Amino acid sequence: MTVKQSGFATIVGEPTGGGALGIDPFIAAMPNTGIVFAYSSMYGVDTLGRSNEEFGTVPDVLLPMEFGTITALLDIIRNWEY
Repeated sequence: MTVKQSGFATIVGEPTGGGALGIDPFIAAMPNTGIVFAYSSMYGVDTLGRSNEEFGTVPDVLLPMEFGTITALLDIIRNWEY
């Protein structure tokens, strides 16, 4: 989300699951059961105010994984208009 919002690069691929805004999640363990869980320490929003946790990051160029990723990516790069 940070790279997309800043315009630093063109994002190619599939939408992400959200989260992971550059800071590792907090890890905690329940005292009696020892069950370990992780949770985000940040609530990131995009420039439209949408939650990254909920909506993820949609790439600039959608490229489904079953498309033949490397070949398709090279075609996109060759035909990209700068």
